[in-house]
Amino acid sequence: MDHNIDYFKLRNVSFENYANFKLPKWIEQEITSKDLFILDYGCGLGQLLNALRDFGCKNIYGVDIDDKAIAFCKKKGLAVEKVNQENLLNPFHFKFDVVIMSHVLEHIPKDQIISTLTCIKDRFLKGGVKS
Repeated sequence: MDHNIDYFKLRNVSFENYANFKLPKWIEQEITSKDLFILDYGCGLGQLLNALRDFGCKNIYGVDIDDKAIAFCKKKGLAVEKVNQENLLNPFHFKFDVVIMSHVLEHIPKDQIISTLTCIKDRFLKGGVKS
């Protein structure tokens, strides 16, 4: 992937696109406690993290590969870190109860989807293999 390409510009996406973003019901129904540790994997501009915060979730985090998106999220007070798409190491020192991946799989090469999901399960999700 060419890291000089601004994928938000290519997709014609900006924060204004998400100004009124609401937490989808299918996610809301899965949040059994507001104290769960939740990771938005591929958080982009943080629209889902903002919606989770508005819903009352206390332990919300995000990772992304884009420096501009991460900087934008951090300016909004969101706990977001960069993930290296080559080795997928968890930049946090803990694992999560829930990992949400919305609009991420289509960006992973087909021959790497299973290994990527396995790596995310093992390194980011509680109950996975220790990193």
